[in-house]
Order: sequence, then C-alpha cells, then structure tokens
Amino acid sequence: MINIQKTENNILTLSVDSKDASANLIDESFLTHFETLVEEITRDEGTLGVIITSSRKEFLLGADLEMFKSKSSPSEIYQLSRKLQKVLRKLETWGKPVVAAINGSALGGGLELALSCHHRIAVNHKSIRLGLPEVKIGLMPGGGGTQRLIRLIGIEKSLPLLLNGNHISPLKAKEIGIIDALADNKEELLEKAKAFIEQNPEVRQKWDKSLLMLDPHAPNSPKGYQFFSIASAMVDRDYLSFGTGPQKILSSVYEGSLVPIEQACQIEANYFAELFQEKSSQAMMQTLFYGVQKCKKKGDKLTDQAQSIKTIGIIGAGIMGRGIAQIAAQLGIDVLLKDQDLTTAEMGRNTISKSLDKDISRQRIEPSAKKDIIEKIKSVDKFEDFLGCDLIIEAAPENLALKKSLFKELEEVIAPDTILATNTSSLPLSITTEGMKNPERVIGLHFFSPVPRMSLVEIIKAKKTNQKTLIRSLKFIKDLGKVPIIVRDGLGFFTTRVFMKYITEAILALTEGCSPALIENAGRSLGFPMGPLEVGDEVSLNLIKNLLEEKARLEKVDAFSDLSEKKTQEVVTRFITKFERLGKKNRKGFYDYPTEGPKRISRQTYQEAEVTINNPSDVGTFECLKDRLFYIQIIETMKCYEEGILNTAHEGDVASIMGWGFPSHTGGVVSACHREGNQALLDKLSTLQEKWGDRFSAPKILKTLINKNYDSLHEAREILSSPLLEE
Repeated sequence: MINIQKTENNILTLSVDSKDASANLIDESFLTHFETLVEEITRDEGTLGVIITSSRKEFLLGADLEMFKSKSSPSEIYQLSRKLQKVLRKLETWGKPVVAAINGSALGGGLELALSCHHRIAVNHKSIRLGLPEVKIGLMPGGGGTQRLIRLIGIEKSLPLLLNGNHISPLKAKEIGIIDALADNKEELLEKAKAFIEQNPEVRQKWDKSLLMLDPHAPNSPKGYQFFSIASAMVDRDYLSFGTGPQKILSSVYEGSLVPIEQACQIEANYFAELFQEKSSQAMMQTLFYGVQKCKKKGDKLTDQAQSIKTIGIIGAGIMGRGIAQIAAQLGIDVLLKDQDLTTAEMGRNTISKSLDKDISRQRIEPSAKKDIIEKIKSVDKFEDFLGCDLIIEAAPENLALKKSLFKELEEVIAPDTILATNTSSLPLSITTEGMKNPERVIGLHFFSPVPRMSLVEIIKAKKTNQKTLIRSLKFIKDLGKVPIIVRDGLGFFTTRVFMKYITEAILALTEGCSPALIENAGRSLGFPMGPLEVGDEVSLNLIKNLLEEKARLEKVDAFSDLSEKKTQEVVTRFITKFERLGKKNRKGFYDYPTEGPKRISRQTYQEAEVTINNPSDVGTFECLKDRLFYIQIIETMKCYEEGILNTAHEGDVASIMGWGFPSHTGGVVSACHREGNQALLDKLSTLQEKWGDRFSAPKILKTLINKNYDSLHEAREILSSPLLEE
C-alpha cells in the first residue's frame, strides 16, 4: 500500500503503491495504514523529514467513493472525513519538513494530501494533471482542500478551481502558487525534495503562523463583502447544473476563512457529509462516476483482443474532420485528410497546426509535441490514397445524397476489411448504405464539437453492422480516451433526437407569443448551459431544417402531426430564406453574433413572437414553460428505450449530460424520468397533455414500468431491448 525507504541521512520516502487496485486511491485500508505510519513517523525523533511520492504512473487520484457509500449516516461520513483531516494535520504540524514529490496526476484527495505538505514539487509533463474535481460529480473536497487552498493562493484564485473542478498542468499550478518547484523527471524530483528537507530542518505552514487569514477578499473586509456578494449571485446563476455542491463550497470558504484552520476543516467536513447524502449528489455520482466507468469498460474483454486502428482516412477538413484528425494524430495514428481538393485539405491541416499553437499557449500540450502530431497528418486528394487505411471516417456536410455517393465510391477502391464510418449526427445508416455491397462494415461514429474537448462519442450500430466492425470501432474510441455509448440506428439516433425536442418546443412557444428572453431564461433556470434558441443557433438552422425534412420523407407525410415540428419547420425556413439567418456559423440566427461585443437575441426573433423587447409575453407561466421544455425531453427519451434505440439506462444518463448538457444534478435524462416516481410522472404528463396536446402523452413503456412495479429503467432489464454488443 505505502512502501517506506530510509536514506543514510534519515530522510523517509513514502511511496504510494496500491498494487491490488487499478489506481492509487484513498480507501479505508490506505487511510488506516497511512494513519499508523504517521503515528510512528512523528514519534521518531531521528527522522529528518519525509518525502511522499508514488511508485505508479499517478501520484494519488483521490478517495474511493465506496469508502463513503458504505456509511449510512452523515455522522459516519463526517467522522471519516475528519479522520483524513486529522492525519494530514498531524503530519503538517509535526515540526519537520514533509515534501510532496508529485510524479503523476494528483486529483481530489491526492492534491489535498499534497497541500498539507510543506513543499510541493511536480514533474513538468503534459500528462500530469492537478485539481480538485469533486464538484463535477456532485461533491466537494473533504480532506481540508477548500481551507488549505484558500490559505495558500488566496480566495480569489481558489474559487474558480473549486467551483469548476478543472484540472491544470504542473506549470500552471506553479504559476498560481500551488506548486513550489518543477522537475524534469523523477530522479530530479527526489533530489530536489531531499535538498529542501536538508535546507529546511524546521518548518511551519503559513496558516499555522497566523491564526486568522490576511486575505483582501476575506468576508470580514469591505472588499471581501462585495466579492462574496458577487460570488453568491454567480453561483446561483451559473452553477445550477452542479446541484448544491457549489453553494456548499462557497459557504465552506466563507465560514472557514473566518476561523483558524482546525475549525475551518471541521466546517468543511460538515458540509461534505451533508452534501454526500443529498439526492442530487447521489444522482451525479451514479452517472458521472459509476455510469461513465461502465461506458468506458463496455466490451473490455472483446476490445482487449481486437486489433488497434493504426491508419485512418478522414473525408472532410472542416471543424469535425480536423478535430478527429487532431486527436487521432495525438494518439500516434497515421491520418490521411481529404477534402474536395488538395488545397482545401492542406488548409485544414494548417488550421490544425494553429489549433495546436493555442493548446501550447494554454499548456495543454508540450511545444515539442506539435511537430510529431502534424507529421502524422497527410493531405490527400484521391480515394485511392485510402487503400491502406484500417478505418475511414466521413465528416462531410450533413447531406444524405452526398454521403451515399461518397460511400458507394469509396467501396469500389478500398480494401475489403476497411471499416467505413460516418460522423453524421442524425442521418440513418440504413439509408446511407442503400445499394452498398458490404453494408456490414459501415458504422456511425458521432463525435461532438469541439472534438478535442468533448468526451462523448455516440456509436451507431445499423441493422447490418457486424460484430467485428462494432468491436474495432469501440476499441478505437476507447483508445482515443473518449466515453462511448452504443445506440441502434434511426433518425437522430439518441442525442440529436432528444435535444431537438428542446429546440422545437421552444420555437413553438415562440410562435405562441412567448418572449424569447423568457424562453431562454426558462432553459437556463432548469440548469441547461444554453437556452434552447441558442442551442438551435449552435446546431445551425439549416441542419434543423434538413433533419425535419428527412423525418417527413421517412414518415411519408406532407405535414407534421406534431405542432412543434410543424411550426419549427416554418420558422427556420423563413429565417433561412427571408433573412439569410443560418445560425452561429454566419453570425445570424435567433441571436446576432457581432464581431465585437456580446451576442444578443435578434430583432427578427422578437418579431417572430409578435412582441417587443419592452412588452414581454404573458402566454403561460414561467414554470409552465419550464415544464414543457423539460418533460418533452423525458417523453422522447422513454420512446427511445421503447423503440430499442438505447438499451441500458446508464448510457442514456451519461449521453444526456455529456452530449447536450442535460442538468447534471438530475443524474441525467433517464434518472430524471423517475425522480418523483413513475405514477407522479404519469400524472404530470396527463396534465400537460390536457393543456398542450398529444405530444405530451405518456409513452407505453412508462405504463409498463408501473404495471410491472419497476421503479426505474435502471432496473428494468427485462423490458428493454436486447444488448447491442454481444459480450
């Protein structure tokens, strides 16, 4: 668990090595062992100092959630949090130097341990990340992290790290004062750690030298009063999706900054214990930790045996094609990039080069890595150049005729075992592959934009897609470090199909006279990162129009029976043809996007609602509008399970949060279906149907759940479709 080595000059090195676990984590065994070691070390007067490092590639990745989940009450969770805090306090008040020699990523409790050390040195490598990401899964630091961080770098610098939960590089951590020194490798790391101990035989933490914080943003100062007022408003406005974690972090910082460190840690532990057992936190953990892990491990036994993708071809050097090319090249995969001509493809390659320059400036990659990445990408102008590719990804515009033509042409010149993938966000593979000789090697790989930063990939299995194609594609997505979900073929698949309902219901409300500002605020107040009209601009009005036209063609109808789809088709067509408003891509959609200054809802959008900016609509209540935007997505999600588009509940939850920003505090769109109970949902939908029409009628699967006494789709394996991956 923790290896101990003593040097000739009486310096102890504690090296974390959780051999029986997949990574170094703080569990109860680790905590007990660490507590015993600290007792022994602090009693040994001959020890000069302690270095804490790791024998594995990571330093320490935080606490094992199972350790806390096993506790039945807030009191037990509080005591466990305090146990870690007390061990760290004992070590840091020992009087002799303790150095964190960070040779790998230090996250959550791992960084909290490092913060309790008197000196922190890290290997300066792009793969190493530091941070307190607990808020992203509904939690907050519980090992003293909020209190040590604000005392180390100040309240103003600390709050963004605590509230956003972002990871930072060692270099960035040094710039803001979390890391004291950098090293090029582990040997230098340990040498610098020993040198610090030898040169600083007696040490005290800065927060133990003065009982109270001397921070200009402390709440008992005039500047601090103003700062916390603004911070509180910001949390209420911008962090709704994260549940109550941000509010408890802010409260912990506010209250803890007014008292000595020992009392401050007790305040943190109390908030941590309360937060851990809240419904929103439990839902977020279930999806954003356990659900994501299930997605990442899906088909492990099969993908471990599958052959890796070594060379890919990409058709389309636009935003999506460039993004896929970049992340593949970063993995060491050879990429052939094609567009309508060689010049356009080369322009795409140059744009990737500029994107990498930004990544270097933001410390996401090392400058030396850029050359290796760019050299992996080659511009080509003929399909014959793809002959040696293991996988070809079509990332052309969302045009069905174009995609069908590309696939038929490709099939004639590429190797018989090459996988053909489409990056379509909505077009059914069954139509794209019509007339192909080998449709079994075609699959959908729906990446999300921006590709380098969006983790989710929707893998679409068509009726004829074979197992080999699915497994190799799944391995490719895992190798890229993405989170895969596997869905059945169908118009819009899962993600596009459901979030389109968010957009179409909003546009219908707009045509009914609802103020566009009210509509956008309704979406944001639910916890969505964007209002539905802004999402429409991001997607592009052209894509919405094309998707609705394709749906009409597939359903063989001249007019939509769904009023929201009918009105959306009319509005987006008018915006495109009459006003040349295509969305964010041409800086004109439901919003105006000036080259300078903030975006704003356009005059045409207000005119569409037949209201003026100074005369907001009184059509329906704000709460009613929120219900419409929320429950229409619930209904469409349940229909996707009813039709077999998805067949595991955790994939729907993960995809909704990571794909289109469904509010995290709900645990995802599937968990949200059942948050008030199935009968309560049925009653709610009946009320909405009576007032707003049959599009709010309850899906059959909801009634089946009630009849069979299932609480949720998570436990209803029996009534879901057969697995999409045969394991």
